[in-house]
Amino acid sequence: AGGAGAAAIPATAAVTAPLAPEILGNLRLNEPARRLFGSLRPATTPVIHFTFGSGAMLDFLRNWLHYVRRAGLEPAVAGAADAQMLAACSKEGIAALGIVEGLDVWTYERSAAAKTVVQEGAAEWKYYRHHKSSFLELGLVKAAFLWELVSLGYDVLISDLDVVWLSAGWERWMTYRVPHSPPLREAELIAMADVLVSTDELDEEYDAFGRYERWPHGAGWGRRTDLNTGVVLFRATNGSKAFLQAWRLAMLAKREAENTNDQFIFVAMVRDAGIEPVTSSPERMRTWRASLAAHGLHRPEAFGRISPSTRGVFLSKEGFASAAPCLPSERCAPQRFSLATLPLRVFTGGHTYFMQRLHNAPGHDLPRLSPLTVHFTFQYSDTPDYPHGKRQRAREAALWAVDPPDYYSKGTFLRLVGPLYSQAQRVAVERRFPEWSPQRHMALDAIQRAVVRDLLALSRALGAALVMPPLTCSCDRYWGHLENCRMPTAPRAMPLPYRCTQDSLFEIKFWNDKKVDFREADFLDDARVPRAVTEAAVRVVVHPDAPLPQAGTAEETFSAVLRPGTPMSEVGAAVRRANADARLVEIGAADLRRLCKWLGSTEQNAAFNALQRYVLHESARYCPVEDHWPEVDRPGWDWMNPFTAYNCTWGFTPPTDFPEPADGAPPCAGRAAAGVPMAGGGAFADRHNSTSCARAMLCDYHVREGGELSIELERASRCNLEGYGGVNYTRHGAAIKAALAAMPGGRC
Repeated sequence: AGGAGAAAIPATAAVTAPLAPEILGNLRLNEPARRLFGSLRPATTPVIHFTFGSGAMLDFLRNWLHYVRRAGLEPAVAGAADAQMLAACSKEGIAALGIVEGLDVWTYERSAAAKTVVQEGAAEWKYYRHHKSSFLELGLVKAAFLWELVSLGYDVLISDLDVVWLSAGWERWMTYRVPHSPPLREAELIAMADVLVSTDELDEEYDAFGRYERWPHGAGWGRRTDLNTGVVLFRATNGSKAFLQAWRLAMLAKREAENTNDQFIFVAMVRDAGIEPVTSSPERMRTWRASLAAHGLHRPEAFGRISPSTRGVFLSKEGFASAAPCLPSERCAPQRFSLATLPLRVFTGGHTYFMQRLHNAPGHDLPRLSPLTVHFTFQYSDTPDYPHGKRQRAREAALWAVDPPDYYSKGTFLRLVGPLYSQAQRVAVERRFPEWSPQRHMALDAIQRAVVRDLLALSRALGAALVMPPLTCSCDRYWGHLENCRMPTAPRAMPLPYRCTQDSLFEIKFWNDKKVDFREADFLDDARVPRAVTEAAVRVVVHPDAPLPQAGTAEETFSAVLRPGTPMSEVGAAVRRANADARLVEIGAADLRRLCKWLGSTEQNAAFNALQRYVLHESARYCPVEDHWPEVDRPGWDWMNPFTAYNCTWGFTPPTDFPEPADGAPPCAGRAAAGVPMAGGGAFADRHNSTSCARAMLCDYHVREGGELSIELERASRCNLEGYGGVNYTRHGAAIKAALAAMPGGRC
């Protein structure tokens, strides 16, 4: 409103938060982290969303951040385990923390000469989980990050890089610090505990209040199984600090131990702490409430509403000496800590999400049952170079956000339409084998594995990417004993068969190492796939009586009708005649079987056979308790005695090879006949079962990278009497010889 000559009003300067120091305690902040922490204060920050990893896991950090941001979770920061990760985060503008140079995470003392394998990024294995000493050291680096952040006064919600946050809502299970989203009634106690942690529990029955008939696991709340550090909240309390130091000291004590890691030690430390429910003891309840009051966390109203559905809190025993809320060099009195577990329906794992599919179970839309996270646990195909299985599971769930656009749009794709096997085939197998028997699993697998082989061959003939068909399992894949073909902790009523993941049946690393061009089963349902792909589809029909599409009709542009015995090498030309710009080729299992298994030459068939033998085989064992000696694993059990050793079914053998005629003539005579005869008139016969070793503790059958078999399948052990690499022949040799001599041909 100033008149002429009035002083100009300067533009409002942009308000920027001051930069935090580059060094906070023993943390080194990159530039984005300095900006972030410059605006944070413990009193006004309900939680820091934190993750942690090495440079080899940068893809997973990008994926974690994508879903954290999509869910609106902030502030979020990454802990860089090594120099490579910190540099990559700085380059990409990701707020990240490093450990200051010179801090030895083993001694927690600074020294100019301090160097560790992980912090220097010098481990010979890229994916630390598969390196014993480096993985334990990685745990110490993680504990150092958590200690520093909690000591600064921040509550920290750490989730592993292989965790995906599906939505917001963490606060309704974990804190009272977000007034507009208070804890659910079920969470009113656990939202005050020092430490909250997810578990490996698979059964809702055991994730609820304990009942007498389930003792010795009657404490409930997921305590039957191991705790899982995939999702953990550390509240900024003395109890959390005591927990972190007890965990750290337990890791130090295992420095020379084989086959251990920070999670195993986390679980063991909690067990050693002798935690018991606070609700079952007046003394524990008084102690916990006094601790809450001292930290300003006490909510008296919550204690007046405790019911059987209120998730329980556990308190460590008195006198647990290693649980002191200070560094050992500082000396302080031990502090009892409180711990609670997170519900499995909300914080899901690899089995509950991918096998049981609880995210689609009744009630999944209710706040108390709505999934917030999925953690890629209980998976396979993770190797020293990369977690192939975790990434594949993320892709299968459409929860992998870091593939480039051309992953979804470039090239042509081949998919199966309809089921892998018929209802009649399934019924026949299930009538032959009981539900507990892995042989049911192997028989059904052989059918679908043969279809995958043919799809793989046709995709290579077409120059197309193979879209994997939805796979089915009739048995849980698990490294321990199975009960009725289910993991021992899985629900007894879990339906079989079930839709399962690719890593349940195949080694994903083999596919990636051989650069097989393939996509996950639900790939075409992903919104990132352009409509131009699915709209330019051609259906291949192979049948002796199917009419050819008439010229000038719409059918002529989206269908290619072929006669049985047509070589796979000729399908591409038929597709192009229908639509020269086809992007998607579709075919049913019966049509696929009717094609002649010929890729153009004997050499091409031979090369394909070497590939399919390698990528379509896997070494997995299924050990049913129903087929074991009753005293197995008990004191005095001798695993070197073949009469009492585990009876495990091993798979998976690759399907039958394509023909390799010496004269180079296509084995496709009699195209008009149903089925595909081979050269010389013999019928092509697929395996009826994917078993390699039928009832053996160990199995030495596998396929080398070049496609060579370690041993011929006929020579693989049929039972433990034929050997498994651990038999004590000095003690049991005579009995073994006599037993085999009584069998037909001297074999099981």
